[in-house]
Amino acid sequence: MRPRLVIVLWKDIVSDCSWQPKDNVDIEPALCKSVGWLIEKNEETIKIAGSQNSQDWGDVTCIPTVNVIEIKNLRKK
Repeated sequence: MRPRLVIVLWKDIVSDCSWQPKDNVDIEPALCKSVGWLIEKNEETIKIAGSQNSQDWGDVTCIPTVNVIEIKNLRKK
């Protein structure tokens, strides 16, 4: 797969250690956006990298596929 620049919309885990009423727990997953080169995608995960050189990837993020809402290609205008 040729790496392409993408923006990934995904949900992340949120936790809150404060006390909350049993009838109104006010917490939701965080909606996140990450930008990077799409370097791997399979049934379990997608991996994007924020940096690259001639041989290596840097700043790699691995996101569980079940958390991904959308992947958009970023194009030059």
